[in-house]
Amino acid sequence: MYLFHAYVRVAAGSEAEFAEACAVNSRASLQEPGCLRFDVLQQADDPTRFTLVEAYESEDDLAVHKTTDHYKAWAEVANRVQVEPRSKTVFTLLAG
Repeated sequence: MYLFHAYVRVAAGSEAEFAEACAVNSRASLQEPGCLRFDVLQQADDPTRFTLVEAYESEDDLAVHKTTDHYKAWAEVANRVQVEPRSKTVFTLLAG
């Protein structure tokens, strides 16, 4: 399993647009064969900060995900509204 959290900080005023782009991407991603989880979280004390919790069967499945039209549409919005580079933390599942 390839499990990670992606972190995105967006410009104030663009939160709703980014959240909608994330919701569309999440729904479509969950239809991909290798996508196991795709949660979109907005930070309660700073609504400009988002965390995407994603899990794929393999890192190759993530690579395929990044070729989809829904990912490209999400990335266009993200690249336009983010105020710092995206980052991610990769995890190893120990129990669950």
